[in-house]
Parts: sequence; structure tokens; C-alpha cells
Amino acid sequence: MAFFIIALLLGIVAPDMSSRITQNRLDEDVNRFARTLRMTAEIAVLRGCHLDVVIEVTPGYYTVYEHREEGYDEEIEPIVEQQGLDRCYIEQVGHEDGSHQYSGDLILRATPQGWEKSVTFDLIDIPNEHYRFLNCGRLTTRVVVSNRPLELIEPQMEVSMTSPI
Repeated sequence: MAFFIIALLLGIVAPDMSSRITQNRLDEDVNRFARTLRMTAEIAVLRGCHLDVVIEVTPGYYTVYEHREEGYDEEIEPIVEQQGLDRCYIEQVGHEDGSHQYSGDLILRATPQGWEKSVTFDLIDIPNEHYRFLNCGRLTTRVVVSNRPLELIEPQMEVSMTSPI
């Protein structure tokens, strides 16, 4: 009888634990991506420079470079080596003009004033159909992660990050 009760409890608890572990790994993956984006924007503001996050949209690989007018190739030394999303992929990127990007490369530029444009990322863990949503707000260093879809919010006014408050 005791064996039956233990088996029953394991049958109830094990699937729930597996789901929580999967969600925790997904959150760690998305939070690592968000930290890299936030760090990039903050460094651009502190140094007063332009940094680019080059993102391969579908597979979710991303690399951070100093801004270059001529493009990116193997010879340019990255600031942050290529990293990738392990548990999910980028389903779509929403742009502030209302368009959506589903594949290809995206260059997200951090400037001394913050992000050059607003974008949202819809990230999905296919086997478990868990979504995470990420937003980079124009003219801020803010990167928001959510379990619910995020909208692009336009800044109320331009604020210089170097002028006194």
C-alpha cells in the first residue's frame, strides 16, 4: 500500500517538477540575453559611444561590436563574443514602425542616449510552447522581460543622458 501511495505521489509531482525546471532554464536563457542587451546600452551611455548588437533573428545568435559604418566581418574584434539562445528561439521582432521581422540579421544600436529604436522580441520554447517577451525602449537603457506580450511605448520626450537633472 505504501508503495502505491509513493508511486501515485511521484506521478503527480514529477511532471510538475519537470515543467518548472524547463521554465527555469528558459528564464535563465532569456535573462542572459536581456542582461547582455542591458549591459550594451549602459556601456554605450557611460562611454558616450555607439555599440551594435548583431542578432541572427531565428536561431537567436547575438554578438556585440563597436559601431562600424562599413559592416561586420570576421576581422572585427567583438566586444561580446557570439552567444546564443539555448532553450528558445526568436519567433519575431516587432519594430516601432509596426513591421515585423521573422528571419535575417538585425542590428540593434545602442547610442549615448540609449537604444536608437524600440523593438520587441517574441521568444518561444517550441517543445513546451512557453513564450517570453522582451522589449528595448528607444532612448533608454531599459530592457523589459515579461511572460505576456509587450507593446512598444514611445518616449514622452528626448532626455540627454549627459545633462544634469
